[in-house]
Amino acid sequence: MRRIIKPLLALLLLAGLVAVFLWRNASTPEPVDGLAVALDRDGDTEVMRVILHDADQRVRWQGKGDNYLVDARRDGGDVYHLIVVMVDERKRYRVNSTVRLEPGSHTVVANFGPETRVSQDGKVQISGGRRIIVELR
Repeated sequence: MRRIIKPLLALLLLAGLVAVFLWRNASTPEPVDGLAVALDRDGDTEVMRVILHDADQRVRWQGKGDNYLVDARRDGGDVYHLIVVMVDERKRYRVNSTVRLEPGSHTVVANFGPETRVSQDGKVQISGGRRIIVELR
């Protein structure tokens, strides 16, 4: 019986790892003109990930969907000017921001939420809201 249980457990563990890998990669859409936008959830916060691809070849990214509008422009080597609009059934959230991005990095450019608290260690905690993250790949 032990001969069967150990390989079966190893197989289940391997299947779980493959499922997690596929789920994480499936949540990022293929880029269109160097831009991909993924909408995810982090608890009760809706997260919009703006993913900029081909930064070595591009200086401008634009995209529009049912619930977003993105206009990003690179200025120099690592400075990016962003206009991001996130739309839901009740509101439009607009962000104009300038950030420094390195390849492989991600930066939170906005947090919107109905409930904002400051924890004892001074960190701002937002729940039930929206977050916009920009990634450079």
